[in-house]
Amino acid sequence: VDDVLTEIGEIGELPEMHGIEIYQMFNQADGILSSLRELFNAGMIGALLSIIVLYIFLRQVSTTLIVATAVPFSLIVTIGFFFFLDITLNILSMMGLMLAIGMLVDNAVVVTENIHRYQRKLSDPKNASILGAKQVAIAVTAGTLTSIIVFLPNVVNESFISQHMYYIGMAIIISLLASLLISLTVIPLLASKIKPPEESKKK
Repeated sequence: VDDVLTEIGEIGELPEMHGIEIYQMFNQADGILSSLRELFNAGMIGALLSIIVLYIFLRQVSTTLIVATAVPFSLIVTIGFFFFLDITLNILSMMGLMLAIGMLVDNAVVVTENIHRYQRKLSDPKNASILGAKQVAIAVTAGTLTSIIVFLPNVVNESFISQHMYYIGMAIIISLLASLLISLTVIPLLASKIKPPEESKKK
């Protein structure tokens, strides 16, 4: 739209256009850009709130940051796949990313908590990370696949509504698969480098 308006401005200065004025009746780009900005801001606020909630429950900055890394990593992988699948960052795909943000930390929380449980039992942090991640691998995989299956019909269906839901579904499916991969690889690696939080003495 910016290119079109620039071109119209140049056309308006031509001698042939003397006495003719071109003006905009409606510019849809303003509304689209405004919606994208609002979605982006809502996503950032949502991500910040999810990190705050994680800290309230995990009670350790290092553990919270490790779990929170699942969000940016997963979003970067998803946007990379968007490029190869020729999916643009539009209102629907950004809405899918925003909906996925809350689900991206689930696998990381489960894996990290189990690793910390093993770290309290074992002296070797590397072995504790391997065993902790291995024990819950099937559980987090099953949970992730269950969430993916819910959105899968929107991706494979060819109805009019599904064509629009395709962007939301693909954003959620790719980001969830990325978070699963990260929670079973990057998260155990990072968790092996820190001390587990002290176990609560409350009965």
